[in-house]
Amino acid sequence: MSSVRENSLQPGGQQAWELVVQKNFLVVSYHIYTRWNDIWREALELLTPFVPILAKEWGISVIGLQYVDQFRVTEVHDQFRAGHLLREGSRFVSNAIKLSGSGDF
Repeated sequence: MSSVRENSLQPGGQQAWELVVQKNFLVVSYHIYTRWNDIWREALELLTPFVPILAKEWGISVIGLQYVDQFRVTEVHDQFRAGHLLREGSRFVSNAIKLSGSGDF
């Protein structure tokens, strides 16, 4: 098997999710989602059939979870502040990120 790629499209043609299966790579990417709790069950259903096959054929050395939150500011850019998205003082936000003042990170 060299590669398997499956896509799901929304009625308007926007990509909803993509599943990629390769010898050393298994990933499902969501491009439209609401919350992790809503997506997790569906992602698990997409990934589960391939794990035993990949484990048997090539072994699994790493299992990881990666997520990227992406935001678009569509209104007045000079009024946007990182503090609108991130909680100041959160242990999940680096102190190097300035949350007040300039709209830049």
